[in-house]
Amino acid sequence: MSLIRTEIQQLMSKHKGYAPVRTCISCGARNNKKKMIRLVLDDDGFVVRDVDGKGRGRGAYVCPDIACLRAVPKGNKLSRVFRKNGLIRIHPDLNV
Repeated sequence: MSLIRTEIQQLMSKHKGYAPVRTCISCGARNNKKKMIRLVLDDDGFVVRDVDGKGRGRGAYVCPDIACLRAVPKGNKLSRVFRKNGLIRIHPDLNV
């Protein structure tokens, strides 16, 4: 049964109309993955923009809207998304 389910999932993922959808951590809007900005934690513990989308580890997605980018450091959104307790630093290049 699981072999059939795996084959169905592989067929669905190769479907031409399929586009991965991600949720913005600031506003909760759902959008195409390519239209979102991916954030990751670098080796120094800073939140940085993942330009090519292939950064290692857990990623967080944000709308390219200025209001969403400014709302990222507020509250405990980053701690929750990256599953890390304590202070999470944002790289100065990311600040808007």
